[in-house]
Amino acid sequence: MDTHRPVPRSVAAAPVQLFRTRAGDLVRIRPFAAEEAERLGEHVAGLLPASRRNRFLGGLSELTPAAALRLIGHPSGPVTGLAVERMGDGAPLLVGEGVLAIGADGMTAELALSVADPWQGRGIGRSILASIGLRAAAARARHLTGELLHTNHRMRALAQAAGFAVASHRQDARLLAITRPLDHCPGREALGLAA
Repeated sequence: MDTHRPVPRSVAAAPVQLFRTRAGDLVRIRPFAAEEAERLGEHVAGLLPASRRNRFLGGLSELTPAAALRLIGHPSGPVTGLAVERMGDGAPLLVGEGVLAIGADGMTAELALSVADPWQGRGIGRSILASIGLRAAAARARHLTGELLHTNHRMRALAQAAGFAVASHRQDARLLAITRPLDHCPGREALGLAA
């Protein structure tokens, strides 16, 4: 699995956010390019089975190329996939991903994210969540929502720390629903993100 790849030129001018992990690693969040579908699939395949189950709310062995393209979406469309890369010597290392999907009503945005297992616990998930919130607010969504398995205690704690309300899912007893209003979205500095 090669998650060290050059960044396609088509995403070079897209909005980028930089932050440092708790260990001091420089990490960049940027929109995926369509030609990175294979790279996203490799990231998903590299997750431990429990992490894949948490991310996709059930069993999944691999992400098909078509599914990867749906998650990548387009930065100016209703779905935007975000690449989360550790910057350092050589090509950036993909350490996580996030997805923001703006609802048809334009008022609600849905999120999903994953962090590579060796990189969990370093503040990367918090920064992905913050980036998705900023992008949703910029798209004029009023609420940010998501779904998670009852057993995904780490994501539940992360969501609660970020101000999300957590409730039982209305249609699926295995799930919890998270939601947060976006009428007040803190600035980049408050979220620890550089412009």
